[in-house]
Amino acid sequence: TRHSMTPCMSAEASREAGSPHRWGTVVEMTHLVRLRDGTGGPGDNSLRVIPEEDGRSGIVTIPAGRTFLSVAQELNQQKPSWVFRVNTELGPLTIGAAACGATKDSSFPREPGQVCHDVAGMRLVRPDGIPMDLREGNPDLEALRCSYGLFGIVTEVTCRVYPREYISLSHAKIRPR
Repeated sequence: TRHSMTPCMSAEASREAGSPHRWGTVVEMTHLVRLRDGTGGPGDNSLRVIPEEDGRSGIVTIPAGRTFLSVAQELNQQKPSWVFRVNTELGPLTIGAAACGATKDSSFPREPGQVCHDVAGMRLVRPDGIPMDLREGNPDLEALRCSYGLFGIVTEVTCRVYPREYISLSHAKIRPR
C-alpha cells in the first residue's frame, strides 16, 4: 500500500462492464490494525512473540495493515527485544505489503535479504470471500510471498523475528595496491 509517500494512486476502471480497460479495486489497508481476537493494534503493546524451541527466533502474528516501522518499534520495546531480520527503509510499508512482495532486498552473502523470507504464515480472504490460512510447508504460501496481493486480501501475517543483538563496527583505511 502506498509505496510512495504520496496519497496518490490509480485504479482505472471503465464505466462499461466487460470493457478491456477495467483494472480492479484499490483496497486501503492501513486501518486493518487489529487481529481477529481484537489485539495487535498500535500502541497497545499486544503483539505476543512466541519463542521457538531453538531459542534463536520467535513467531509473532501481526495485522496486515500495521506499518513495518510501528511493529519494529513495538518489538524493540518488549523484554527481551525482538527485531526483523531485514530492516527495510520504508517505514510506512504495511506488513501485508512487505509479506507479499519479493522486494526490499538487503542481502548479505549466505543470508536471506527479503522481508517476505521470514513470513511463516498468512491469513487471506480469497476473491470468492473464503478465508484461508497458509503456514510454512504449504507451497501456496511460497507463491503468496511474491504475489503482490493478487491472490486475495491478506489480513494477518505471521513472521519470524529474532532477539536483538548488539554489533560493533570498526573502520580501517586500506591503501589500493
